[in-house]
Amino acid sequence: MPETETERWQVSDLFIDVGSQLVTRGADAIPLPQLSFKFLLALVRAAPNILSTDNLMEQVWSGIYINAETVKQLAKLLRDALGDDPKMPRYFSVRRGVGYQLLCHPVRLDAEGKPSPPLHPAPALRRNWVLIAAALSAAVLGGLSAAEMWPRHHAVAQEGPLA
Repeated sequence: MPETETERWQVSDLFIDVGSQLVTRGADAIPLPQLSFKFLLALVRAAPNILSTDNLMEQVWSGIYINAETVKQLAKLLRDALGDDPKMPRYFSVRRGVGYQLLCHPVRLDAEGKPSPPLHPAPALRRNWVLIAAALSAAVLGGLSAAEMWPRHHAVAQEGPLA
């Protein structure tokens, strides 16, 4: 895991500084209690994956026994602090029976506040390269097959029809 002192994220219009445990929107600080901050950070670090309630319990309340209702209440408190509407959520959604998921694409920021290069290509980008490679392979194989058949087809056409 990266050093928390230099870990910074942008999530939509939110800026998250892990070292100072500070969330800001523009020039305004959004005061979050430590558990709410940990909840948000767990969602950011897991994005785009869904975090199960059990996984959130382990990350946010490590070593303390709580139940799913506690997670639900903390999600509500976080949503209220962020000014998010549960009916039209902007930041995270509840996946009933599954868990919670960040709706925005988080961007890791460097020490100067600029986007850091991704550690791994985005899944969609990798998928596009796989599709491009498959299409090129098919085109090459098709071309080779046509080239292999051309001399035979051409020779038959020159000899004329068979009697």
